[in-house]
Amino acid sequence: MPGDARHALGEAAAAHPGEVRHRRWRKVLWDVQRFPDNHVDSSFLASMVTNAHVRQWQYWSLVEGAAVVAQKFSTVVLFAVVFTQMHQGQLHVPVLLAINVLIAGILVLVAQAVGPPLSIALLFAPDPLSGLGHAGLLLSLLLLMSPILHTLTRAVAEDSVWALAIALALVHLAAFDYAACHKDARDAMAMVVAHTEQEQERSRRRRALAAARARSMAAGARDRGGAAPAARGALGNGAAGGLEGGSDAAQPGTDSCLEGIAAARAEEPSRGAEEDDADTAPIPVVGAPAIGGALSLNAAMLGAVLLASRLPGPSAVFALLTVASQLFTVLPLCTARLRTASLPMHIALSVAQPAITLCALVMAGATAVACAAFLGSVVVVVLIAPAMLLSKQPHKRQIQGPWDIATVQGVEGM
Repeated sequence: MPGDARHALGEAAAAHPGEVRHRRWRKVLWDVQRFPDNHVDSSFLASMVTNAHVRQWQYWSLVEGAAVVAQKFSTVVLFAVVFTQMHQGQLHVPVLLAINVLIAGILVLVAQAVGPPLSIALLFAPDPLSGLGHAGLLLSLLLLMSPILHTLTRAVAEDSVWALAIALALVHLAAFDYAACHKDARDAMAMVVAHTEQEQERSRRRRALAAARARSMAAGARDRGGAAPAARGALGNGAAGGLEGGSDAAQPGTDSCLEGIAAARAEEPSRGAEEDDADTAPIPVVGAPAIGGALSLNAAMLGAVLLASRLPGPSAVFALLTVASQLFTVLPLCTARLRTASLPMHIALSVAQPAITLCALVMAGATAVACAAFLGSVVVVVLIAPAMLLSKQPHKRQIQGPWDIATVQGVEGM
């Protein structure tokens, strides 16, 4: 109702007090009240609720979540160490390719140890053979593009390349969807497991139907074999009654066979058009959601391409880009699946990844200050930051009251 109209009604009500049915303010728009539009009643805060939906965090659950940030930070630092060693000529291409193959083998072994759903999802394909084909296609494209990428930043100053690469690394760390990737990994794992269970159930039904059909056909053959002599005797007599008798004698075998097939079909649960379509449907491809945001992945790969363009030859470019593909694409997928499938393996990987990066820093000749800075950053992110969050949680205030958007209680989907 417009403000002028309501004001006019209020004046009319004031002129005729007997027509005002309610002297006390009510939270309704359809009634004529003697209060102005901006009236704030004393009962306004009576229904205010504080911290109704605040989640109470636990320290070790926060540590588990923060370990994902430490893993991602360790991955970026490890890639920077690999590039620095290649740029200085201390890490040769054959050695790096051998290390890359070793890492790929370890990832495949871990995937097989966790279970078939993880191994299938890691390959981004319905079966391992198709996954290997996809990997071979990707490597072939990288090999063909390496001579072009080698000359990408030839006319650009090195300082500009370093600054842009650092900025892209920060974008990669900031834009990575740390929270959603694990939910997507959980959903993806559930999809693959459900698909596997459905395939097993269909195979069991097919075997049961085949066995039932075989039994019914054997029973029908036995019945036809017993009825054949009677039919031949009736035909030998040449009488019409005998012919009719022979037909009646041969009929039980056919009826028994048909009844057996019908019984076999009845043993199998009804399968509609949806299940028939599902028989030929491929396994859901569940790789992309667990990697993170598109911005994060694109920033990481663009930074890798820029750094690879400063290496001495196309073979070095190819080797570094294969490492980047594994570290920024396959490894996040594997870590997300591991966290979903096995918490001990997730904890072991969270400890092993920073340890491997620290060893790489020491072997690369990094200063003690750099090693201490990396180790201190990991400790702060994993152990100190969750404790600080818990210490500040009692000061959190979440209020809800009449000013919130109205919700219909008891209605699904609202």
